[in-house]
Amino acid sequence: MKRYSVTLRDIERAVVRKTGTNRNLFSSVRRNFELEPRDFTPERTTVWSFKSRGGWATHSGDYRGNWSPFIPRNLLLRYSNPGDLVLDPFCGGGTTPVEAKLLGRRCIARDIVPAAVETTLRNLSFSVPPQMALGHDSLRIYEPVVQVGDARELTGIADSSVDLVCTHPPYSDIVHYSDGIEGDISFHPLDSFLVDMECVAKECFRVLKPGKHCAILIGDMRKNKRVVPLGFMTIQRFLEQGFVLRDLIIKRQHNCRTTGYWYSSSVRYNFLLLAQEYLPIFLKPDDKTTPMMSTETAECTCRRLSLDELEHPAALECKTTWVFDSANYERLLLGNIVARYGGLHTLAIDAAHSCYDTSCHGADAADPEQFDMVYIRLPVRHQVDAYVVELLRRIENCVRQFGHVVIRASDYRVGDLTVCPALEVWQLLGPTFRIRELIVVVCSDPDLSSTRPEELAIAHEYLLVFQKDMPK
Repeated sequence: MKRYSVTLRDIERAVVRKTGTNRNLFSSVRRNFELEPRDFTPERTTVWSFKSRGGWATHSGDYRGNWSPFIPRNLLLRYSNPGDLVLDPFCGGGTTPVEAKLLGRRCIARDIVPAAVETTLRNLSFSVPPQMALGHDSLRIYEPVVQVGDARELTGIADSSVDLVCTHPPYSDIVHYSDGIEGDISFHPLDSFLVDMECVAKECFRVLKPGKHCAILIGDMRKNKRVVPLGFMTIQRFLEQGFVLRDLIIKRQHNCRTTGYWYSSSVRYNFLLLAQEYLPIFLKPDDKTTPMMSTETAECTCRRLSLDELEHPAALECKTTWVFDSANYERLLLGNIVARYGGLHTLAIDAAHSCYDTSCHGADAADPEQFDMVYIRLPVRHQVDAYVVELLRRIENCVRQFGHVVIRASDYRVGDLTVCPALEVWQLLGPTFRIRELIVVVCSDPDLSSTRPEELAIAHEYLLVFQKDMPK
């Protein structure tokens, strides 16, 4: 492509000019004989992975950036009931309204791009035989209401009238979905996009019934070789509008090449391929919602991390999602961290053991000991409080120039809600540190025995990697 001065963005613009939206020119609406997936089993953990995107009914991958139909199917079955009203304000090619129709949910589907609305209407042009009704004799099928509309202003939708918001917005200006029509936020850079998402969150909160849920799929970006945590930024905008966090699901991506050129480049230049998206499930509080409280205290130990106790992995992880089995989890996790970001002098602070007073090996001394990497495992089931803030403040002086701080944090539940300390931690380090990577570590064989059937078992945690930059 470079030889002929044609970029992927040039091709994208040509496709949008031709079709009115970003889609595959060589595909058409699929009408499959099957109206539901074979051997479907609802997800039971917070890590969702679909190697096959799903091709039942009219689902296809012709609309660029649309989500797998397995996602709205799981969301509709878990967070709504037959006859409920579902809203998708970024309907794109119509994946959510198609699933709503198949599962007997009423649906309002909107998109700012008229060509996307036309695509959705074509994808909805099928009938569900009454005798099928997907195994439910009394299931009523509703035709979704599909309209051109701006997600930032949900005109015509009454306050507290929607049972579930289920949507997949653009990721800032990574992919353009129109030829620049007014109101298309896929053309907006990061700062403007986040303002847009504040408006979207406010409107979703307005139209949603108390005690009901809002689910969005959002991913990170990369700029100047560093991750831009767009997922966490967007989640924070929704929380600021009054939502609370019910679940935080990680959706794994399988379109990342991890062999050959991409693997060698990942190791040589020490970067990771983005391999996950975030699927927060927000709850609009009602009178039954219990405020989240945590009274547990932090207890830490501080020690040097000996390289002798670590085994260098045979092959380094090269994506931002690391998947290990329970037997090798700790060994491979620490081995990859040290191999990528550590050095001869690594300090480990573990919050799972006896009391530690945050002194950090003389961090407040005039000439504190310097480390290539400081690895911190935050207290489990402990909110980010003054203790953690003070701990992070003190370790800043212990890191060499261009050294790293790696913070390990885990989600946990308080009642029916989820606490995600990583949402706060990534902004706490001082101005000399910048976030470099946001890694999700997944246990491939989690223990489900202690998880209630109505809950998703938390099967992931986070590694937030910061690098100390040269002072300006």
